[in-house]
Amino acid sequence: MPINTRDLALETLLLMVAATLLFMGVAGLLFSIGAQYPLFTVTLVPDAALITLLLGVGLLAALQYWRRLQRFSACLLMLVLVYTVVHNQWAGGQEGSWLTGHLRITSIAAVMLMAVALCLYIGFATPRRRLSWLATGVALWLFAGLVIVRLWSGVEVDNPLFSSSPVAVLVFAVLLGSALIALGIRRQSQRLNLERWATVAALSGVAVSSLVWLLLSMQQHATTQQQAIYLLDNVQLNAEQAMRVRLHQMQRMAERLEAAGGDVETALLVIDAQHYLRDMPSLKAVALINEANQSLWSTARMVSEQAWLQQQITKPRVSEWLGFPLGRPRLMVPEEEQPQRVLLTIPTLSNGQQLLATFDIAELFNNELRMALGPFQVSLNRGEKPLLVLHPAGFNADSVLTPDMALVSRRAGLPGGVNLTLFAYPGAHYNWYMMSFMPVTVAMGGLLLSWLLAFCLGLVGMSTARTRELSAAQLSLADSEQRYRSLLSIIPMRYFHSILRVVLLRRMRAALPSPATRTVKF
Repeated sequence: MPINTRDLALETLLLMVAATLLFMGVAGLLFSIGAQYPLFTVTLVPDAALITLLLGVGLLAALQYWRRLQRFSACLLMLVLVYTVVHNQWAGGQEGSWLTGHLRITSIAAVMLMAVALCLYIGFATPRRRLSWLATGVALWLFAGLVIVRLWSGVEVDNPLFSSSPVAVLVFAVLLGSALIALGIRRQSQRLNLERWATVAALSGVAVSSLVWLLLSMQQHATTQQQAIYLLDNVQLNAEQAMRVRLHQMQRMAERLEAAGGDVETALLVIDAQHYLRDMPSLKAVALINEANQSLWSTARMVSEQAWLQQQITKPRVSEWLGFPLGRPRLMVPEEEQPQRVLLTIPTLSNGQQLLATFDIAELFNNELRMALGPFQVSLNRGEKPLLVLHPAGFNADSVLTPDMALVSRRAGLPGGVNLTLFAYPGAHYNWYMMSFMPVTVAMGGLLLSWLLAFCLGLVGMSTARTRELSAAQLSLADSEQRYRSLLSIIPMRYFHSILRVVLLRRMRAALPSPATRTVKF
C-alpha cells in the first residue's frame, strides 16, 4: 500500500488526543476530589473528569472500531449529560452532584458535549456522519476561542461559565475539537495501526508533557503561596505593633493615675480620657473601677458604648477575669457575637484600682494596617467570623470568602492575649487565570513536539517497511528468473526448434483462407 503521510499524521494526532483525554480524566478523578480552590489550580471537577474519561474511552473505541464499547460510552455520556442539565435546572447549581458529591458541570458545557456524545453514537461510516464530526469539532474550536477572549478580558473571573478551571476547559475543548476534525477529514476506514516506536513516542510524549504541566503548576503555586506567607508575616508584625502601641498609651494613662494616688478630680480624668478618645478612633469607652468592680468614673464616645461597658462589668465571667491577679495589661473578648469588641484592663498596683477600656480592633487595624497587598487580599478573623478584609485601594473585596479559597492561613497572638486567624486570598482585582497559561503553554508545546516526533518515527517505519517489501519482491523476482535460466540450460535446443516450427505452421494456416471461402475465376 502506498505511504499516505496525511493519514499517518491524523492517526498519530488521534492517538495522542485519546491518551491525553484518558490521562486528564483519571488525573481529575484522583486529584480533583481533594483539590483546592480552582482559581489557581488547573483541574477539572470530578463530574467533568468522569465525562472526560468517557470521551477518551469512546474516542479510542471509535479509532479501533470497537462498536459496542463506542456506543456504550456514548450512551453513558449522554445519560450523565442529561442528568446534569436536569439537576442544574432543578437545584440551580446549589447542591452537589449525585455522582461524586462535588460540583457539577454547567448546563452550557453539558449541551455542547451532547453533540459530541451523538457523534460517538452514530460513528463516521458515511460522508454525512463525518461532516457532523467536522462541524462539531469546528464548534468546539470556536467555543475555545470564546473562552480565550473571556480569560484575556478578565470576564471569566467575575462571571465564570464553568465549575472547573477555565484553563483546563480550554485545553479540553482544543484537544477534543482537534480530534473530531481529524476524524471528520480522515479517509481511511480501518483500525488505528501505527508503528511500535511511533506509538511509544506518542504515549511517552503525553506522559512527559502531563508531568511537566503538573510540576510547573505545583512550582508556580508554591511560589504564590510563599509570597502570601511573606504578606501574612508583614500583616502580623504590623497588627502586633499597632496593638502594642495602644497598650503602651493606655499604660501611660494608668501610670499617671497611679502617680496621682487617686487624688485626681473626676473632671480632669474625663478631660484626659476625651483626649485619648480624640487621638485613638478605635477607643470607644474608658472607666476606672475599684476592687469591688464598682465604677468610680467613666466616659465614652456615645452613651450606648458607656452602657455596654457597664453591662460587661456586671457579668460573672468578666468579673472573674478582672479578679484574676496578673499585674499586667490584658485583653478579653467578652461577647462572641461581637468579636471586634475587646475589653482592656490595666491594674494600678498602689490602690487596687483597674483602668478599663473598650476597643474596636477592626477599626484599629483598618486605620493602622497600611501596606502593599499586591495581587492578594487578607482577611482577619476571630474564630470563624471575619473582622476585617484588607484589599488594595480602588478595588472591592470579594463578597464571599471561605477557608477553602485561601492560599495560606495562620494563627496570630496579639499582645494582651487575643488570638486572630489570618487568611491570604487571591485578590479579585487580579486575573489569576493568566498565571496558568505558562504551564499549559509548555505542556501543549511538549505535546506538539511529541506529535512531530511520533509522526517522523511512523513515517520512517512505514518507509522501512515499504523498502523491505520491495527488497523481498526483487529477491523473489531474481529467484524466479534464475529458475527459468536453469530450466533453459538443461533442455536440448531441438525441442525449442520443433516448438517454434509448430507455432509458425499454426500461424501460417490461420493466415491462409479456408477452402470454403475460396472463389474460382474464369
